[in-house]
Amino acid sequence: MSEHVWRQGHGISPLREWIRRDLPGGNDGFVVEDIDIVVRRFGKDRSLDDDIGDLMIVETKEFNGASTYGQTKVYEIMSRAMDTSAMPYAEFWRGAYVLRIQYASTGECCPMCGFPILTPEDAYRRFLDATLYWDNVKIDIKTLKRKLDPATR
Repeated sequence: MSEHVWRQGHGISPLREWIRRDLPGGNDGFVVEDIDIVVRRFGKDRSLDDDIGDLMIVETKEFNGASTYGQTKVYEIMSRAMDTSAMPYAEFWRGAYVLRIQYASTGECCPMCGFPILTPEDAYRRFLDATLYWDNVKIDIKTLKRKLDPATR
């Protein structure tokens, strides 16, 4: 579990806190990586001849943060798959899904940054109390764990 000292309680994600506590880690052969920014460019205004265009993924870091080994591997695999027209890594693709999280309460937010002010314990409990939807189907925490890692019991 990582420390949030630099955040001083601001912007602690309940989902991330649950991931840190309840899912396997990199030493267990399991890496969860959030994608910070995805940029899609398309159309003639971008010198691209079709409406599909191109795609770029950007990981953001703050306060001199560095990418972890797990993040680096995830992005290497994604880059190789996207750079290769034959898609030799297609066998690793598990699809794209939407996880919608409805929190029971908003909690106290910082008036400057707008992020909830939570301790890691509060963030974790907030996630456990949330209502979850996987591609618009309501699911529970156990189902979410199995969807993310079918080896999880």
